[in-house]
Amino acid sequence: MRRPAWAWSWSGGSPLCHMCREPFLERSGVHDMTKRWLIALLIAGLFGGKAFADCVPSPDTPAMVIEYFKSFNKPLPEQFCAEGDAAPPSSEESPQEPPQACEDAPEAPQVMSALKDQTTKLGAPKVEGKDVVGGKDAPVLYFGSTKMNNNVTVVDEVAKKGCQGVAATVFVKDGDEFVRVATTLAKPDKTGRAIGTVLDPGPAPEALKSGKAYNGDVSLFDKPYVASYEPITDASGAVIGAYFVGIKK
Repeated sequence: MRRPAWAWSWSGGSPLCHMCREPFLERSGVHDMTKRWLIALLIAGLFGGKAFADCVPSPDTPAMVIEYFKSFNKPLPEQFCAEGDAAPPSSEESPQEPPQACEDAPEAPQVMSALKDQTTKLGAPKVEGKDVVGGKDAPVLYFGSTKMNNNVTVVDEVAKKGCQGVAATVFVKDGDEFVRVATTLAKPDKTGRAIGTVLDPGPAPEALKSGKAYNGDVSLFDKPYVASYEPITDASGAVIGAYFVGIKK
């Protein structure tokens, strides 16, 4: 009976591959690893890889052993793994880092300092031209060459460094009103950010128009905040906008 091409026999103490017609040991050069490999192949065929774990191959694992298991999409047997490098079972998930609690957030003045630092790095503030924000025309606020209208990069970065519940806004002054041109606050109907909305009348806008800061409790879109407002002035000292940071109560 004709022997299958993949059959193995022993010749002179060495397994012989009848497909290649030469001693297996001479092809592989693994010597002391041969029996381990053959046993691994046998077990892999019987158990379909269930008995093994994915791992980092040990330094003495022959390349052809690794390629064999890769070609059949099977995990490498544990005896070929480097000690301590076996991968965990796929059912285990990396622990999720819990969200930072709001009680660990900095105070509003500290968040305000971070917001001002971020904009100061961009350059001097100025107003130039008009643009549409939230469906209405408003003056365009710049820091250096960076346009702040509809640009949420800075406010998002500052809010992330705080915690869940920290809000940040940049306003531009339009006549007697302060218009939100960049904000992390959401509209009450949850249709998007509150860009283009106006600061409600009260002590905060009155203080800002006078070039003064305002700190206190406010209600924004039916949510209470510990708030801090500071004016933004141009090179001449004129008020052209405002900063806001708030921590939800």
